[in-house]
Amino acid sequence: TWILAAQTAGAAIGSVAAPAKIIVGASTTRMTGREGDVMAGVFRYVAVLLVALVGLVVLMAGG
Repeated sequence: TWILAAQTAGAAIGSVAAPAKIIVGASTTRMTGREGDVMAGVFRYVAVLLVALVGLVVLMAGG
């Protein structure tokens, strides 16, 4: 059950950093051409979330 929860959370976090979603978001907000800046900013938050997720999985698995 914990593995499924971790997989679902990881997929949701990975979906946030998908290049296609970043391109669509940048074009919607008229930031076309600045996708690299947006992606760099997003990856900071994604990295923190992934570290927290891995830590929780390790704790739940018994370390």
